[in-house]
Amino acid sequence: MNIFFVRHGETELNRLKKYYGITDVPLNLTGINQMKSLAIKLKKYKFDRIIVSGLQRTALSANVIINQNNIQNIKIETIDNYNERNFGTWEKLDADEIELLYPEVWKSFVNNPLNTNPLDAESYEDFQDRVNKEFIHLINSVNESDNILFIGHGGVIREIISSFFEKDIEYWDIKIESGMIYTYSI
Repeated sequence: MNIFFVRHGETELNRLKKYYGITDVPLNLTGINQMKSLAIKLKKYKFDRIIVSGLQRTALSANVIINQNNIQNIKIETIDNYNERNFGTWEKLDADEIELLYPEVWKSFVNNPLNTNPLDAESYEDFQDRVNKEFIHLINSVNESDNILFIGHGGVIREIISSFFEKDIEYWDIKIESGMIYTYSI
């Protein structure tokens, strides 16, 4: 199996550097253009499956790629377990706002991000468990020769890569950019 990881295109909350895991927002114009450019790079591949999360920014990214490349006869598979981590009370806030409103938790997060949870947020352990179990299910459900286009979120892709492909690299050391392709084989 070859899996092509793509982070969804930019949103306004990305541009404003806000935390927004489960906040469901569309792509902005930059994000749409990122996916159009990416579609050109992906045109040479035939995909057996396209997988997105349950949040519209991934589905919109997939639709731009599909429309740009006139891909037919492939269904987009929406899997909620690939949604980004819920940041609770930090949703739609930037780092300065979080530090002002929640100074102690922010300080703890800066020093130990994987073990610090904002109020009402999903713990990193729960996020990791949800994403990794779903990815194991995916691995067990594909053919060896399949090409999978996985359009997801930065945290989700980073988690899968650090747990399954780049185990010697720390979670936060993996940089996932919008408009880039990260390809791995199993």
